[in-house]
Amino acid sequence: MTVVDEPVELPPETAPADLPITARGFSSVEEAERVAYTVGYTVRLISRLIDLERLAGITIATDYTDGLASVDRGYPNAKTPTATSSSEIVGAAMSVNVLRDGVVKAHLVFAADMMLPLLDSNSPYTALALSLVAHECGHVADLKHRDEKFPGTILQNKYNGYYQQMIYPLADILWEEYAACRISAVFSDKETPRFEESLVSVSGVAQERSKAAIRAYRLHGNLNRVLAKAGNALCEPLRMMAYLRGQLDGLGQDLDQAPAARTLLACSAYGAISDQLTLALRDLWERRAGWASPAEFEPLRKLCVDTFALGGIFLTPAPDGNVYVHIPFTPGTMPGEGAARE
Repeated sequence: MTVVDEPVELPPETAPADLPITARGFSSVEEAERVAYTVGYTVRLISRLIDLERLAGITIATDYTDGLASVDRGYPNAKTPTATSSSEIVGAAMSVNVLRDGVVKAHLVFAADMMLPLLDSNSPYTALALSLVAHECGHVADLKHRDEKFPGTILQNKYNGYYQQMIYPLADILWEEYAACRISAVFSDKETPRFEESLVSVSGVAQERSKAAIRAYRLHGNLNRVLAKAGNALCEPLRMMAYLRGQLDGLGQDLDQAPAARTLLACSAYGAISDQLTLALRDLWERRAGWASPAEFEPLRKLCVDTFALGGIFLTPAPDGNVYVHIPFTPGTMPGEGAARE
């Protein structure tokens, strides 16, 4: 008996029919059009499985920084998005939140060199390019869900005091990266080692970079500066944990698929926080249909505060919305200790 596979009918596209796509900095119109068409075609295929109703546009730029700066955010005094750039991680794709006719949407920006492999199915980097595109599409779907659950808060809600201004964005990004990875995991099934490597690399430098920032603070006394530098260094491993856990949970896998990360967390000061983060993110995911308010993210905010404490920075919210900061003198945080300075 001959078995004939039935054709699979995919869901309809969810990306807007009139989606604007811009290619910047290319040497010829023909090359720009080819790249724009290929990225657009890829996004439309992905939109059959990921909800891209809130996608406002796409920019592919040979100068990634210029591409980010070119996005019209749609509201006054908007900050230009800043690409991740460190010795461990260099950003090449971003979902930028924008306002269009009062509706929160997302504009995707990609570094052109990371998109070129989509034009060559034989390139060893085609899977990575697809993963990058799908991940940003995951952000679009998550943005729509959060805006529908908490209308008027994304891009339109002001923080009440310094504590919220500092902690809330750190906590939000943990969810955003977890959700985007979990949503897009089906398109990134070969990319787990990349997420694992990122986690291992940033975890290896987080504590010393925090201590270097605190040593510098003993001399310059600028509290905002030390909180930004030390806090970002300390919380970066949490962000990478969110990426990795979203990827693994999206594929129905566990840390056995990321042995280097498993070993790191088993003997790291981040181990307990990683376990708590995983539970908090999974709980939010399971309950996302019934979210009542942004207070759902309070467990993630607490974990960010705990992570500051892990690096010797103790934060206590004040009644007026500000925060009390205590940075005790500990080994490695005194001027002259250690080679690195901030």
